Amino acid sequence: MLRRTASSARGFTVVELLVVMAIIVVLIALLVVAVERAMRSGQEAQSQVLMGSIEQGLTQFRTDHGYLPPVLGRSGTSGSQSPGNLGFARDVLAPPVNALQQQTWNSITTLAEYLLAYGNRSADGYGAIGDPPYSNPDAPGATEIPTLGLRDPGRDGAWGAIVNPRQTQGLSRGVFLARNPGDAGVFPNSAGNSVQLEGRVFGPYLELQDGRLLGALTGIDGNGNPIVAFPGEIPDFDLYPKVICDYWGNPIKYTRRPYFGSDPAKLNPGLDLGDVVALRPWSIPSGQELDGFADASSIVAGGDRSTSRSLRSAEFALWTPGPDRAQNSAVRVDPDGFNEDNMVRAAR
Repeated sequence: MLRRTASSARGFTVVELLVVMAIIVVLIALLVVAVERAMRSGQEAQSQVLMGSIEQGLTQFRTDHGYLPPVLGRSGTSGSQSPGNLGFARDVLAPPVNALQQQTWNSITTLAEYLLAYGNRSADGYGAIGDPPYSNPDAPGATEIPTLGLRDPGRDGAWGAIVNPRQTQGLSRGVFLARNPGDAGVFPNSAGNSVQLEGRVFGPYLELQDGRLLGALTGIDGNGNPIVAFPGEIPDFDLYPKVICDYWGNPIKYTRRPYFGSDPAKLNPGLDLGDVVALRPWSIPSGQELDGFADASSIVAGGDRSTSRSLRSAEFALWTPGPDRAQNSAVRVDPDGFNEDNMVRAAR
């Protein structure tokens, strides 16, 4: 007859159980970190692919029209609209005349307006506005066909805002409400208008495979940051100007080489994208560094002037604050490291 010894009958001690639990917790923590890193890498790769597609769309737009899209935003000029009103963030911003003005000359609405051609006359210069109370949605021409696509914006890039402005209404050139494609109607809407605007349809220049990348700009917060909503989060989503976002939900910003006056094809040789602090890389490869506009750095006497040759030669740029969704646009290298994960794509 076999007898069980005391040692063979002994179970786990409390210390052993705690050790096993600690090992399990460490393994779970390592797994969570690995999953987060994998997700981040995937989001970075997807965002890079998206920005590459946007670059191709902008290049094709330039091939078709002879210039890159202008920079849209709320200009503050006569006729400029407040958040929630038709035309908000759709004015053509006057190009900067110096490097300081150039720091804020960028847009989050240009890409959706010119590449997706998302909307109707309020967005792309043809069709008609079918949103009450601006028009009768049953009137002829109230809905554009096809839904996506744009008419040739003309030499000013503003869909008639400069070629045929509504100056008699006291509106400034480039202001959204001054758009009057084809001189159709007293105001840029379809009320009583049976005229279908003619001309070649271009685009869309970009196709979004993921609906989560398209947001609606609903306003600006107290710090000047955009307030973006996504489908299903707000009523009347289609009525708001659109923004294209990266895979963290950041609106992708667009800027380009400044031009003279109202001709987006006539570049200003005195300004380039190397002077835009927000575009400068965290580190610059050897042989690529040049001097540019001084940033607001308190670490470097007189400010950090470091910029790159690639930015100097770029015609346009796209950027987002990246995974941390934070950016310091006043300095190149910030002490909090916000700028280290910024995603910037500059192209010619």
